[in-house]
Amino acid sequence: MAFTQNPIKFGTDGWRGVIAADFTFERVAMLAPLAAKILEDNYGASASERTVIVGYDRRFFGRRVCPSDGRGYHRSGL
Repeated sequence: MAFTQNPIKFGTDGWRGVIAADFTFERVAMLAPLAAKILEDNYGASASERTVIVGYDRRFFGRRVCPSDGRGYHRSGL
């Protein structure tokens, strides 16, 4: 599912969407390396460490999505 066909919407508490429709494992895996790139571009030169803490929502599927996000950051070198 391309982001242009169904853009991700962010609210005050993060990603807004319907689980398994807007918020999917596939989309998390696609977004994580992009987020890592943004972190690198904005903070990489001044960062003393390459640590990213990935938090998760304790509701439905939060624990299962968190590792997908972490793997995406890891593949990006963070």
